[in-house]
Amino acid sequence: AVFKDYIKRRVRGEPTAYITGCKEFMSLPFQVDPRVLIPRPDTETLVEEAIRLLRMRTGPHLVADVGTGSGAVAVSLAYYVPETRVYAVDIEPGAIELARANAARNRVEDRVEFAVGSLLEPLSDLKLDLIAANLPYIPTPDLPKLPKEVKDYEPWLALDGGTDGLEYYRRLVEQAVNVLKPGGFL
Repeated sequence: AVFKDYIKRRVRGEPTAYITGCKEFMSLPFQVDPRVLIPRPDTETLVEEAIRLLRMRTGPHLVADVGTGSGAVAVSLAYYVPETRVYAVDIEPGAIELARANAARNRVEDRVEFAVGSLLEPLSDLKLDLIAANLPYIPTPDLPKLPKEVKDYEPWLALDGGTDGLEYYRRLVEQAVNVLKPGGFL
């Protein structure tokens, strides 16, 4: 009966990751649900580059993952670069709750701190080595054109990047100037 229900949900277009409640990212398991976007392989490229940049420098690192969602980026950075302390920020409390569970699931909860807030505002007193962000980038007029399993199931707040898709990136760059260390990465 459970299996048949899963099949019906999938036929209606619900993403498999939401049905199973799990998605692998960077070879790590992540719990997902409709509060967050499903982590995608393309985002692994962002994490791989951040890992490369962090490993170029010795010592402890302070990193922010802005728009953390499920925590896939933050948790992966903490997992693969153990000398890193990561601040995971999201505007949605439900996303932070899920990201915190994923940090515990992957045993990095002692190196990831969580904050509810807009972009870098909760971290304005820090000086960071690296800021990672996979923010909403779909232009608002394009949202209705997305595939059914995205537009009907994933949170629009995590997809809608404003008129041209760059609204949050402009704001992030403005804020990053004040919290990045000299020579830091965005």
